[in-house]
Amino acid sequence: MASASVREPDPATLWTLGLRAAIAFFVVGITVAVVATLGDSTLGEMVSRGRPLDDAGYSTPSFPSGHVFGSTVFFSFIGFLAVYYRLNKKALIPLLAFVVAIIILVGPARVNAQVHFPSDVAAGYLLAALWLLVIIPAFLFVRGTGCGSSRQSRSDLSV
Repeated sequence: MASASVREPDPATLWTLGLRAAIAFFVVGITVAVVATLGDSTLGEMVSRGRPLDDAGYSTPSFPSGHVFGSTVFFSFIGFLAVYYRLNKKALIPLLAFVVAIIILVGPARVNAQVHFPSDVAAGYLLAALWLLVIIPAFLFVRGTGCGSSRQSRSDLSV
């Protein structure tokens, strides 16, 4: 009885998949950076609160914590993608542990460094949660419509 051989993907396919993943990470990273910067500057100007240590050398307002916001959105989305694409459990559990640790530790680290008040950190976490409530459904919508897919079956093409 002949066994079915498993076909290894060719290097061009792996390169294309790697390029698409790199572009996706770049787009997510740039989006998080832009939204964090805009949110930071807009809310910071509205609240107009200084930092705990005025001599820290920062010229930007303290509220909200952009580091907490950006890192929470970025690492939460990475964790979401790992679960969504059903990453191997041997890799998934350490990745999620790392993601959760980063998310939990960034806020207290900013307070400990005395560059943010606890309310700044709480606002960063809240804004991150709100932003995740926007980008995760947007991602699922785009995936559902097939806009990000390069392959379509012939039945999809016949209208």
